[in-house]
Amino acid sequence: MKRKIFDFTPLTAAVTLLAYTILLSFTGIAFLTNGHPPLPGILFLLLLISLLAVLWYYILMAPTISPDGARHGKKFIKKENIHYDIFYNRRIREIQIELSDKTIRYTQLPETEIQKRCIYVQATRANLRKLGSYLECEMVIPEEAKRKGRKKK
Repeated sequence: MKRKIFDFTPLTAAVTLLAYTILLSFTGIAFLTNGHPPLPGILFLLLLISLLAVLWYYILMAPTISPDGARHGKKFIKKENIHYDIFYNRRIREIQIELSDKTIRYTQLPETEIQKRCIYVQATRANLRKLGSYLECEMVIPEEAKRKGRKKK
């Protein structure tokens, strides 16, 4: 059975879809009420194309776990070779789960090559639960990952 690991929270998805709905409705109304001028029509098409691109990337291209292993695009890691790490990513300010292959020596690879071979997802409760049941372990966010994002008093 295949399961998708979505890289967003339901709140983020709701806010994004609401923003697209509002923008598409405003440009659609402007297009219909102003006698079909080209600018609102072009904006409407660009927004629609960007919405389809966002849906394609975050929903259709989401990382998938199956009995064989984990897949994200062309990246594939066999189930028995999966190693996970949970850490705080300072650049995007969120806690992430990194799925890597045990058979590859990452210490000898440059950083760009490591990022090409690993699968990264946001550490939401749903993702921790799905990956924990998949890997048959309990996934818990480490304390040092929780503290990295907060300022020390």
